[in-house]
Amino acid sequence: LIDRPLRPTMMKGFYHDTQILSWVLSYDGLHSPDALAVTAAGIVVDLSEVPSTKTVAGVRIGLVGDRFIVNPTTKQMEESELDLMLAGTDNALSLEL
Repeated sequence: LIDRPLRPTMMKGFYHDTQILSWVLSYDGLHSPDALAVTAAGIVVDLSEVPSTKTVAGVRIGLVGDRFIVNPTTKQMEESELDLMLAGTDNALSLEL
């Protein structure tokens, strides 16, 4: 989930082993933390010395009735006909259904 959108932003020729780990330290019980983890990883790469070309962010999209919902609650996701995780930069997208 995190690797797929981040890897293409790393500069060619960067071959150092790099790990990005994400832990949930607090959870509101309403929103899934996965989209935030993707965004946090993108910010961490930007702030680090890892050479990257773009900033990555993530968002979850649900569909309840005829309404698309950005970062829906877990209750809304139970009713959703769509569970789409989008991650990307200003000109590229990665999606997972």
